[in-house]
This record gives sequence, structure tokens and C-alpha cells, in this order.
Amino acid sequence: MNREVFDEVERKNREQKNVLKERKKALKDLKKAQRKNARLARRNVKMGAREHLRETGYTGPVILLNPRTGEALGSIKCMNAKGMTYVDVGTLRSGGSPFTVRDKIPVKILIGRDGVKYAIPINQKTGKVPDEALFARFLNEAEGGRNGRGRSIVIDIKKQADTVHVQPKDGFTPEGLLATGWWAHPGESDILGIDDPSSSVYGVLKGASSKSGMEAGNKIAILSPEEERIRKVLTDNFTGSELRNAVKDTGVMITTGSSGPGASGFYRYRQPGVDCPQIVLERDADEDTITHEFVHHLRFADETRGDVARTPYPVDEGGKLDARIWGTLSRDELASLKNIEEAATVAEATSRTRKPATLPTGYYQRIDGHSPANTDKEAVIGLYTHDRDVLLKTKRGSAPVRGKRASKRVNDRFLDTNISKLKMGGTPANRSVKKKREDGTMPKAKTTTAAKPAATKPAVSKPKPAAPKKSGVQTTIGKRKVR
Repeated sequence: MNREVFDEVERKNREQKNVLKERKKALKDLKKAQRKNARLARRNVKMGAREHLRETGYTGPVILLNPRTGEALGSIKCMNAKGMTYVDVGTLRSGGSPFTVRDKIPVKILIGRDGVKYAIPINQKTGKVPDEALFARFLNEAEGGRNGRGRSIVIDIKKQADTVHVQPKDGFTPEGLLATGWWAHPGESDILGIDDPSSSVYGVLKGASSKSGMEAGNKIAILSPEEERIRKVLTDNFTGSELRNAVKDTGVMITTGSSGPGASGFYRYRQPGVDCPQIVLERDADEDTITHEFVHHLRFADETRGDVARTPYPVDEGGKLDARIWGTLSRDELASLKNIEEAATVAEATSRTRKPATLPTGYYQRIDGHSPANTDKEAVIGLYTHDRDVLLKTKRGSAPVRGKRASKRVNDRFLDTNISKLKMGGTPANRSVKKKREDGTMPKAKTTTAAKPAATKPAVSKPKPAAPKKSGVQTTIGKRKVR
């Protein structure tokens, strides 16, 4: 091989090596750029979420979830300089809320003498702890005990503690409240009017058995000037065992306040950030509204229910809405579940109420084939009256029902009602129930009672002489939409 040919081969080899080297460098730069772009994309997602939350007034910690897999994408910390954050009660991770109204509850993060961080709700204007937050803390039996143990509200409320704290005239500051020790361990001291025997917000539910009435009444705090009427509706329309099941895991708070435009009440489920469930009623809320909201709570809290009578929302082992599962559901799936929940709650409340509602719930204007724009009052009343006949009539007459008869009545007759066609997006309730029944995915009742042993013939024994006898001695037309 002459020199010229050899030099040409060497030159081509060098060129190929340079090309290969440049390609390797380009590939390395590409991968580096891809990693950088991925980091920027994740940062942009977080920044966008943070800006959106700030625009809506939310500045609390957030966990972003992949809406398809439910896996955590990362966290955002939005605590402001004053050490105050917000718990957005209407927002679940990567999904909407089962109720419409959103509340922003400011909380102050403090570290107690035990080294534990406490998020204490405060009034945004005054910076003081509202009474509702004190009642909610007391009613949350799962927290506040020593060594991780629970507390007994029923025992606590019966006996006054050795130490009784009196609220300052304008309320506790978070720091002052934490210093008393009550917030950390409510069972070891009392706050006058909150959890001492003189508090008037708890009471025996007359009409229930003495044991059920005492247990349930002491775990239902009614912060309302209409307390007596609300208690009467509960005892008229629910049995003692139902009331006891409603507060088996935690107490419940019922307050009078604003429910939002066009609504007469709403129910706040237990969920991340909400340990004590709450029913909010407009002033002068009628029997149907009170019953409707308590049915929401019973459907969520009572695990002995199944099928249509049990909430279709995902519930975790701790008895709260399961945020992880909720975050994996699409908008249509969430709307379909809400259709079932609201329609079934309307049906059950209708089967329990002693008197027909003067203004039926506005949900009747949203059943399949109807709309608030073209459904008048007379049509709504007609749809409601039909459902009341379907749910109440029997061979022996027509009367409201309670207890297991009420939940069974809804399970058996739900698909015959007009309200079962409720559609607020997603799939109408009746079609969803039919499909879930076919798929076997309707909620199942949990039973805790062991099966009884088979009856056996008693052994024959010699008769004993008889012992001596002992003596004895219950929208959108006006404010009738409920959630």
C-alpha cells in the first residue's frame, strides 16, 4: 500500500472516530437535557399548582398524586411567614370534593412540650380558637389519649375533671390553649362549657333506649339555638341502635350556619384534615333537611349497611374518605358516585320523614330528562309525591319507617323511584346501581356477630320443684337543595 492510500485510510478512520465521539457527546447532552426538562416539568407542575392554590387562598401542604395510578408525584409546602397554614376542607388530593362548599380553615402549627406538632384551627380575623374547633377536638375520640390509646367521651362528660379551664372572654389563643394541656389530652382536664358536665350541647336523646340515648346523645354536639327541635327529629326518625352506630367511631357536630347559595344544609365527611364529621343546617331547616343530612352521616358511619343504603364513596380503614383511591377516579366516575349518594340519601330521608316536605329537594330538578331551567315547582312536587308513595306504601297502609326497615326499603325500592334517575354529570344513579349490582361492586355490609351454633336437643333431666314467685313492678326551589 503506497503512502497516499495509507494516509487516506488514516484520515477516514479519524473522521469516523470524531463522528462517533460527537454522537456520544450529543447523546449524553440529549439525556442531560431530557433530565433537566423532566425536572423543569415537575417544577412547573408544582409551581402551577402552588400559584393556583394561592389564588384560591390555600397555603397549606399539598401532596400531588398521579390521577391514574395514585402514586405521589411530590409535595408542595406553602406555609407563610407567620407560621399559619390552611386546611382546605373541600379539597381532596388530586380530586374534587363530595360536597360543593369549600371552606378554608386557617390553622396555626405549634410544637407542644411533648415535641408533637399540633395544628390548631383559628379564626382568621381574630386569631383565636373558635368554639367549633374545641368541640371537634373533644369529639375526636381517636386522638388525645395517652400512649396512643383512645378516650371515652361518654365517661369524660359525666364527671368534672379536677382541673377546669375557663375560656378568656375573647377566646383562647393557640399558644394559650396548648399551654393548658387540654388540646393535647382533653380527657385529663375540662374547659367550662365544652366538655364539663354543665355543657348544654350534649343531651340524652329521648325516645331511644336509655343506654342508646345516653351514649349517642353525649357524642352528638348540637351547637344551635334549635337544639331541642333537632334532637326531636333525630329521635323520631332514627332508632336507638342507629344513633349508637352513628357515633361508634367518633362524635358528630351539628351546627347552624350558612350552607351556600340555594342550599339548606350540607354534610362534611371525615377526610384528610377533617377528624370530626359535621352537619351544617340553615336556620329553620325543616324535618326533611335534618333527616337528609343525618342519613348522609349514617350511610358513611354505619358499616352494617350494604348495597344502596351504604355510601359508594371509598372509605379507608380509619373510617375516612380514602384520598388515595379518590385521586385515581375520573371526573365522570366521581359524578356518578355522587349521583348514587345523593339520590339514595333523598330516597331514604323520604321514607323516614313523618310529614311530606313542603318544598322537595332541588335534586328532583336534575333527574335524567329534567333541568332547573325547565322543571317547575308543580312538576317537582309530583315527582316527590310519587316517590313518597313508592317508598311508604305497604299492604297495611302508608307510614314512615326507621332502622333496618328503612335501609331495606331503600335497597328494595330505590330503582322504582324518580330520584334514582338523578344525573349531575356522569352516569345516572339507577344505571350505575344496576351495573354495580351486575359486577358485584356495590358496598357490602360488614357483620361482627358470630354465627350461632346449630340448635341441639337438650338433655332430659329430672324436673326441679318450682321456685317461689317474686313480685315485680322522624334545589333550587327556595332553599331546598341539600348536600
